[in-house]
Amino acid sequence: SISTVGNYLHITIQNTISESVLQNNKALKTSKSNAKLHGFGKESVTETVQKHDGMIDFYEENSWFVADVMVKLNQK
Repeated sequence: SISTVGNYLHITIQNTISESVLQNNKALKTSKSNAKLHGFGKESVTETVQKHDGMIDFYEENSWFVADVMVKLNQK
């Protein structure tokens, strides 16, 4: 989902999980066989969030893995 909260763009991305990702993979490293071609999402999102004075939170809720992102909207 995407919405605005004050001067922030709020983006929530969620995927269903069958077991705890945060407990079994705290570093959130890719589990795909060719790791050299995968696993850039978390790093690129984190860099973008930092660049735009934002916040990012990863958590689990009711069998969902959630990435909650807020980035400042440009003020001109």
